[in-house]
Amino acid sequence: MKYYAGFWKRLVAAALDTIIVLILYFILAFFIGICFGIFGISADLLEDSSFEFIFSVLLVVIYWLYHVVMESSAKQATLGKQATKIYVTDMNGKRISFARAAGRNVIKVVSSLFTFGILVYLVAAFTEKNQALHDIFAGTLVIKDK
Repeated sequence: MKYYAGFWKRLVAAALDTIIVLILYFILAFFIGICFGIFGISADLLEDSSFEFIFSVLLVVIYWLYHVVMESSAKQATLGKQATKIYVTDMNGKRISFARAAGRNVIKVVSSLFTFGILVYLVAAFTEKNQALHDIFAGTLVIKDK
């Protein structure tokens, strides 16, 4: 039997995924820094505000791509969701497409920016199917096996 994943499981999964995404980001940023060094680009340039913006966008892209690829995969879950034994489905319990995962995560990123991430998941604590804001708009569910 399938059950809807609750607020706390989703919060733990999100925290684990944030750690994973940050590790991926720092690894990529480190290699980008090495490439700048190899090509003789000054470290002062990296402190320029335009590079700060580029690295901020890079972080958002890594976060988004990680979630989209993992949630539309055969596992239907990010590593954080896998660790907490929850996964993403459409309203019929089927795997979501890459396009639906992409839309779901655009909604998640945009709504997180305006609500500091609080409202996005808090909604899940009060909806019948424990759907977060992005799940409602994307027509998805986060399920756990009992």
